Amino acid sequence: MEIFFTSESLRILLTLLMAFLICFFSVPMVVKAAREKKLVDEPTERGSHSRSVPTLGGVAIFASLMISSLIFLNIYKFPGLQYTIVGLIIIFMLGIKDDLLVLSPWKKLVGQLVAAYLVIDFGNTGFTNLHGFASIHELPSNATLFLSMFVMVVIINAFNLIDGIDGLAAGTGILSSLTFGVWFYMSQTYEMAVISFAMAGSLIAFFIYNVFGHHNKIFMGDTGSLMLGFLMSVLVIQFNEININVMIPYAVKSAPAVSVAILAIPLFDTLRVFTIRVMHRQSPFRADRRHLHHRLLDLGLNHLQATGVLVAANGLFIAAAFFLQAVLSNVILVVFVLFAMAVGLSIIPTWIYRRRLNRATLPPMPGANPILTQKAEPVSVN
Repeated sequence: MEIFFTSESLRILLTLLMAFLICFFSVPMVVKAAREKKLVDEPTERGSHSRSVPTLGGVAIFASLMISSLIFLNIYKFPGLQYTIVGLIIIFMLGIKDDLLVLSPWKKLVGQLVAAYLVIDFGNTGFTNLHGFASIHELPSNATLFLSMFVMVVIINAFNLIDGIDGLAAGTGILSSLTFGVWFYMSQTYEMAVISFAMAGSLIAFFIYNVFGHHNKIFMGDTGSLMLGFLMSVLVIQFNEININVMIPYAVKSAPAVSVAILAIPLFDTLRVFTIRVMHRQSPFRADRRHLHHRLLDLGLNHLQATGVLVAANGLFIAAAFFLQAVLSNVILVVFVLFAMAVGLSIIPTWIYRRRLNRATLPPMPGANPILTQKAEPVSVN
C-alpha cells in the first residue's frame, strides 16, 4: 500500500473521502430497500419524530467503514486487526437483529462481552497501565481483562443511549473520531488514524441525511450506535496504550482523563441517567426522557440546536482537557470535566426549565392586564 502513497496525509485524506462517498451514495439505496420492506421506526410517545423513518443507517456506515479501512490500512502494521474486525461484525449482527426483530438487553450484553473479549484477549488490545490514575500504573493481566471489558461495554452502551435525537450520536462520533484521528496522525500512529478518519467520513455522510434529509431521512439504529461505541472504545484503549510511551510526539500526560473529555457527552449522560434512575428505585435500563438532549428539547430547542449545543460543549471540554492535561493530575482533571458538565448541562438547564414551569402555573396578579399575564403552555416535544 505504501507503494501507491508517498504521503501519509494523502492516504488519510483518501480514506476520509472514500468513506464519505460510499456512505453518501449507499444511504438512498438503504432507505429505498427499508421502505419497501417496511423496516422503519414508527412514531411513539417517547420518540422525537412524527413520521416513520428507516432505521438501518448503520448498514451504510458499516459498509463504508469496512471498505475504506481495508483498502487503505497496512494490515502488517496493525497487530490484532482481524480480531477487531470480528468484534465489529459481532456488534453489527447484534444491532441488525435488534433493529429488525428486537433483542433482549441481556442477549445484547452477552454479545458485547464476547466481542470485547475477542479484541482484548486474542487481539491483545486492553488497558495495561492507568498512567497513575488513583496512584495505579501497571495492571496485572486479570485486571487488564476485566477493566477493559467493563470500559468497552460502558462506551458501547453510552453511544447507544444518546442516540435519541437527530445528529447527536453522529455529531459526537464525528468530533471524537476527528479528535482521535488528528492526534494519532500527529503522533505518527498512522493505522489508527486511518480507522479514525474512516469512521469520521462515514458519519459525516450519515449526518447529512439524518439531520437534513427529507425523502432520504434515516436513523443509524442500534446497528450504527453499537458499532460506533465499539470502535470508540477500541480507539480509547489504543490512545491510552500509545501514551504509555512518554517519548512519542505530542504525548498526553493524563491520557485517561483526556479520554473521558473526548467522550464527555455520552459518558456523562449515561452516568447521570443511570444515577437518577437508581435513586428513584428504577431499573437503570428503563427508557425515559431524562437525558440531556430531552432537557434541551424541553427548553424549546429543536434537534439541530440541541445537538449543536451538546457537541459544542463536548468540543470545549476536549480543548480544555488537552490544555490542562500537562498541569493537572488524572483525577483532578476528570473531576473538573464532570463538575463542569454537571453545572453547565444538567443543573442550569434544569433550573431554567423549572423556572419556566413555575411561571407558567402562577395566577395573574390582581388588576394586571390579562393579555400580558396569560398563562404560557409548558413546552412539549412530539
